[in-house]
This record gives sequence, C-alpha cells and structure tokens, in this order.
Amino acid sequence: PLNTPNVSASKAHIERGTTTTFTASNIGGGSGSRRYEWYVNNVKQSATGTSYSYHFPTSGTYTIKFKVVDLTIQNANTKWGANSPVLKVYPKMVVSTSQSATSVSGSSASVSFNVTSISGGSGSRQTTWRAFKAVSPSQTAGSGTGTQFSFSNFATGTHEYNITAKVKDNLTGKEVTRLMVVISSISDEDCPNCGPQH
Repeated sequence: PLNTPNVSASKAHIERGTTTTFTASNIGGGSGSRRYEWYVNNVKQSATGTSYSYHFPTSGTYTIKFKVVDLTIQNANTKWGANSPVLKVYPKMVVSTSQSATSVSGSSASVSFNVTSISGGSGSRQTTWRAFKAVSPSQTAGSGTGTQFSFSNFATGTHEYNITAKVKDNLTGKEVTRLMVVISSISDEDCPNCGPQH
C-alpha cells in the first residue's frame, strides 16, 4: 500500500503577497507509479510535484492538502497527507508615527515620539526604539520599547539625531521601521543668566 505522506509548510503566518513553500515527505509504497495533487482550501492546484509554492495575494485562512494517487490501481489506492497545514495570511503591516518636535535647543531639550497607529499584520508585535547621531549610526544614544519613547540625551553643539521605531510582527517576522529626525542646538552654557556679566 501507499505510505501516508507528511506535509510541512515553510511558514504558518505570513503577510499577503508572500510566497510559501509546502513539502510532502514519507512518500513510497504502492506500485511506484504515482501522481501528486495539491489543494488550497479544497481547490485543486496545477502543481504535480512533491513540493508546491503558492503566492498568497489575499488575506485569510488557507488549508493546504496533499494527495498521492497510485496510477496502477487508481480507484483503490489514494492517500491524503497525514496533516493539512493551516496558513494565516494577514494584510501588510502599516505603521504611523509622530514626534513632538523636529528641532530643539536649550538645556532641558526633550522630544517625545509615538507610534500613533498600526494596521495589518497578525496583531502580535513589539516596538523597539533607537536614537543615534546621523554621523555615527553605530553608536546608540538612547533606546526603548513600547509605543512611546522620549529622548533628551542631546550632546552640546548642533547635531542631527535619527530616531527609529522598529515594529516587528512576532508571528510573520516582518519588520517595519519608521525614521524620525531631530536637529538639536545645545550650547555649552544653555541658561539665560550665563552670558557675560556687566
């Protein structure tokens, strides 16, 4: 008799527009002359091999099934895969952000940043923040997590700071990064009474 195949999926959660590959294993038995069939939500596909790639253009839930048919005794011997992977397909994740200022000066300069909205994706996600000077992106000046971030660690002088909010979907693995820019002008004596005495 035919072996019962196992079916595996390269991913279980994806954004729409992503191609996912499914693979059938433990194939054997029967006469040795076999045909393979793939089904997406019970609709037969054109694929005829033991692996199948499908591009998911729309969001939704998809069940993938695989069938092996013994061509010598067709009516008597077909085997469905032991498992049917279920794939969740989500809309693309879109992230909007805001910042309280684009330029700052003075001794108590501080800027707050917010993730104002996130649409799409699986809904399970995490946000990480990072601040750094534009001229030295490898040196982190500030970091944080969550939907809000405040930064006040400005160096003296005039500098351009880049602040990134990186939102990662925990299920699909997709990341969206939003970049914000702040120009800071902080003098050595940033207080009103520090000027020359008369």
